Amino acid sequence: MPFICIGPVCIPWSVVWPVVVLLFGPLWRRLPEKFTKPVEDFFEALHARLSRWLGSVPGLRWFFQPRAKPKRAAQGPTDGPRYVDSLKLWGEVLTDAQQQDKAVLVQFGASFCQPCKQITPFVEDTVKAQYANAVTYVKVDVEEAPEVADKLGPCPAIPLFQLWYRGELRKHFTGARKDKLLEMLAEFAANSSQSL
Repeated sequence: MPFICIGPVCIPWSVVWPVVVLLFGPLWRRLPEKFTKPVEDFFEALHARLSRWLGSVPGLRWFFQPRAKPKRAAQGPTDGPRYVDSLKLWGEVLTDAQQQDKAVLVQFGASFCQPCKQITPFVEDTVKAQYANAVTYVKVDVEEAPEVADKLGPCPAIPLFQLWYRGELRKHFTGARKDKLLEMLAEFAANSSQSL
Protein backbone atom coordinates (compact mmCIF):
# COMPACT_ATOMS: atom_id res chain seq x y z
CA MET A 1 0.00 0.00 0.00
CA PRO A 2 1.45 3.40 -0.91
CA PHE A 3 2.11 5.90 1.87
CA ILE A 4 2.47 9.66 2.02
CA CYS A 5 5.12 10.81 4.44
CA ILE A 6 4.91 14.31 5.88
CA GLY A 7 7.83 14.86 8.21
CA PRO A 8 7.95 12.06 10.76
CA VAL A 9 4.37 10.94 10.03
CA CYS A 10 3.41 8.51 7.27
CA ILE A 11 -0.22 7.93 6.38
CA PRO A 12 -1.75 5.45 3.93
CA TRP A 13 -2.84 6.89 0.58
CA SER A 14 -6.37 5.52 1.13
CA VAL A 15 -6.86 7.93 4.07
CA VAL A 16 -6.23 11.03 1.98
CA TRP A 17 -9.45 10.87 -0.08
CA PRO A 18 -11.90 10.84 2.84
CA VAL A 19 -10.05 13.76 4.42
CA VAL A 20 -10.14 15.71 1.14
CA VAL A 21 -13.87 15.05 0.78
CA LEU A 22 -14.49 16.06 4.40
CA LEU A 23 -12.61 19.33 3.98
CA PHE A 24 -14.13 20.08 0.57
CA GLY A 25 -17.73 19.84 1.86
CA PRO A 26 -17.96 23.35 3.37
CA LEU A 27 -16.31 24.84 0.28
CA TRP A 28 -18.73 23.01 -2.02
CA ARG A 29 -21.77 24.46 -0.23
CA ARG A 30 -20.43 27.99 -0.75
CA LEU A 31 -19.89 27.64 -4.50
CA PRO A 32 -22.45 29.27 -6.81
CA GLU A 33 -25.21 27.02 -8.07
CA LYS A 34 -24.08 27.37 -11.70
CA PHE A 35 -21.00 25.30 -10.78
CA THR A 36 -22.56 22.78 -8.42
CA LYS A 37 -25.83 22.05 -10.25
CA PRO A 38 -24.29 20.26 -13.30
CA VAL A 39 -22.12 18.07 -11.07
CA GLU A 40 -25.03 17.20 -8.77
CA ASP A 41 -27.26 16.44 -11.78
CA PHE A 42 -24.60 14.12 -13.21
CA PHE A 43 -24.24 12.17 -9.97
CA GLU A 44 -28.01 11.95 -9.47
CA ALA A 45 -28.36 10.50 -12.99
CA LEU A 46 -25.49 8.09 -12.32
CA HIS A 47 -27.10 7.06 -9.03
CA ALA A 48 -30.41 6.41 -10.81
CA ARG A 49 -28.73 4.25 -13.49
CA LEU A 50 -26.70 2.24 -11.01
CA SER A 51 -29.67 1.67 -8.73
CA ARG A 52 -31.46 -0.24 -11.52
CA TRP A 53 -28.69 -2.83 -11.61
CA LEU A 54 -27.21 -2.74 -8.14
CA GLY A 55 -30.31 -1.90 -6.11
CA SER A 56 -31.24 -5.56 -5.80
CA VAL A 57 -27.86 -6.62 -4.36
CA PRO A 58 -28.50 -7.31 -0.64
CA GLY A 59 -25.44 -5.49 0.71
CA LEU A 60 -26.03 -2.42 -1.44
CA ARG A 61 -29.77 -1.83 -1.01
CA TRP A 62 -29.29 0.82 1.67
CA PHE A 63 -27.05 2.84 -0.67
CA PHE A 64 -29.41 2.75 -3.62
CA GLN A 65 -32.60 3.67 -1.83
CA PRO A 66 -34.23 6.75 -3.33
CA ARG A 67 -32.81 9.89 -1.82
CA ALA A 68 -35.27 12.73 -1.56
CA LYS A 69 -34.62 15.92 0.30
CA PRO A 70 -37.28 16.54 2.95
CA LYS A 71 -39.59 19.39 2.01
CA ARG A 72 -41.12 21.46 4.73
CA ALA A 73 -44.74 22.34 4.35
CA ALA A 74 -45.78 25.96 4.44
CA GLN A 75 -46.62 26.93 7.97
CA GLY A 76 -48.95 29.39 9.52
CA PRO A 77 -47.96 31.63 12.40
CA THR A 78 -48.95 29.15 15.14
CA ASP A 79 -47.96 25.85 13.52
CA GLY A 80 -44.54 25.73 15.17
CA PRO A 81 -41.18 27.15 14.24
CA ARG A 82 -40.53 28.88 10.94
CA TYR A 83 -37.56 27.49 9.05
CA VAL A 84 -35.23 30.21 7.82
CA ASP A 85 -33.15 29.07 4.87
CA SER A 86 -32.26 32.37 3.19
CA LEU A 87 -31.21 35.88 4.14
CA LYS A 88 -34.34 37.22 2.43
CA LEU A 89 -36.58 35.11 4.67
CA TRP A 90 -34.55 36.21 7.72
CA GLY A 91 -35.21 39.84 6.78
CA GLU A 92 -38.94 39.11 6.51
CA VAL A 93 -38.96 37.42 9.92
CA LEU A 94 -37.20 40.39 11.53
CA THR A 95 -39.54 42.90 9.85
CA ASP A 96 -42.65 40.97 10.92
CA ALA A 97 -41.37 40.71 14.50
CA GLN A 98 -40.57 44.42 14.67
CA GLN A 99 -44.01 45.36 13.34
CA GLN A 100 -45.66 43.16 15.99
CA ASP A 101 -43.16 44.25 18.68
CA LYS A 102 -42.09 40.63 19.22
CA ALA A 103 -38.72 39.07 19.90
CA VAL A 104 -37.26 36.42 17.62
CA LEU A 105 -35.89 33.24 19.20
CA VAL A 106 -33.48 31.57 16.76
CA GLN A 107 -32.38 27.96 17.20
CA PHE A 108 -29.36 26.90 15.14
CA GLY A 109 -29.13 23.16 14.60
CA ALA A 110 -28.57 20.39 12.08
CA SER A 111 -30.22 17.16 11.05
CA PHE A 112 -27.43 15.07 12.64
CA CYS A 113 -27.52 16.92 16.00
CA GLN A 114 -29.17 14.77 18.68
CA PRO A 115 -29.25 17.48 21.39
CA CYS A 116 -31.01 19.75 18.87
CA LYS A 117 -33.66 17.10 18.25
CA GLN A 118 -34.10 16.48 21.98
CA ILE A 119 -34.67 20.11 23.00
CA THR A 120 -36.83 21.18 20.04
CA PRO A 121 -40.16 19.83 21.44
CA PHE A 122 -39.48 21.58 24.76
CA VAL A 123 -38.76 24.88 23.00
CA GLU A 124 -41.88 24.57 20.82
CA ASP A 125 -44.11 23.80 23.80
CA THR A 126 -42.61 26.56 25.96
CA VAL A 127 -42.89 29.25 23.30
CA LYS A 128 -46.41 28.18 22.31
CA ALA A 129 -47.69 27.92 25.90
CA GLN A 130 -46.05 30.90 27.59
CA TYR A 131 -44.61 33.29 25.02
CA ALA A 132 -46.77 32.98 21.90
CA ASN A 133 -47.72 36.67 21.95
CA ALA A 134 -44.19 37.90 22.65
CA VAL A 135 -41.79 35.59 20.76
CA THR A 136 -41.49 34.29 17.20
CA TYR A 137 -39.62 30.97 17.13
CA VAL A 138 -37.47 30.22 14.07
CA LYS A 139 -34.98 27.48 13.25
CA VAL A 140 -31.87 27.62 11.08
CA ASP A 141 -30.23 24.43 9.80
CA VAL A 142 -26.53 25.29 9.59
CA GLU A 143 -26.01 22.70 6.83
CA GLU A 144 -28.87 23.89 4.63
CA ALA A 145 -28.38 27.63 5.23
CA PRO A 146 -24.72 28.34 6.04
CA GLU A 147 -25.01 31.91 4.73
CA VAL A 148 -27.71 32.66 7.31
CA ALA A 149 -25.61 31.17 10.10
CA ASP A 150 -22.60 33.22 8.98
CA LYS A 151 -24.63 36.43 8.78
CA LEU A 152 -26.20 36.06 12.22
CA GLY A 153 -22.87 35.70 13.96
CA PRO A 154 -20.41 33.03 14.92
CA CYS A 155 -21.92 29.60 15.52
CA PRO A 156 -19.24 27.83 17.59
CA ALA A 157 -21.44 24.86 18.50
CA ILE A 158 -25.01 23.66 18.11
CA PRO A 159 -27.64 23.96 19.37
CA LEU A 160 -27.15 27.70 19.58
CA PHE A 161 -30.00 29.93 20.74
CA GLN A 162 -30.19 33.65 19.99
CA LEU A 163 -32.80 36.16 21.12
CA TRP A 164 -33.27 39.14 18.78
CA TYR A 165 -35.38 42.15 19.69
CA ARG A 166 -35.98 45.23 17.56
CA GLY A 167 -33.43 44.03 15.02
CA GLU A 168 -30.58 43.55 17.51
CA LEU A 169 -29.06 40.45 19.07
CA ARG A 170 -29.79 40.72 22.80
CA LYS A 171 -28.92 37.32 24.31
CA HIS A 172 -27.43 34.01 23.22
CA PHE A 173 -26.21 30.72 24.64
CA THR A 174 -24.96 27.38 23.39
CA GLY A 175 -26.19 23.94 24.36
CA ALA A 176 -29.45 22.10 24.95
CA ARG A 177 -29.97 23.72 28.34
CA LYS A 178 -33.60 24.12 29.33
CA ASP A 179 -32.77 26.20 32.39
CA LYS A 180 -30.82 28.78 30.35
CA LEU A 181 -33.63 28.96 27.78
CA LEU A 182 -36.27 29.55 30.45
CA GLU A 183 -34.04 32.12 32.15
CA MET A 184 -33.46 34.00 28.89
CA LEU A 185 -37.17 34.05 27.97
CA ALA A 186 -38.25 35.03 31.49
CA GLU A 187 -35.75 37.88 31.53
CA PHE A 188 -37.05 39.06 28.18
CA ALA A 189 -40.66 38.91 29.38
CA ALA A 190 -39.79 40.89 32.52
CA ASN A 191 -37.94 43.56 30.54
CA SER A 192 -39.95 43.57 27.31
CA SER A 193 -41.15 47.13 27.83
CA GLN A 194 -37.53 48.23 28.32
CA SER A 195 -34.46 47.22 26.37
CA LEU A 196 -32.67 44.11 27.61
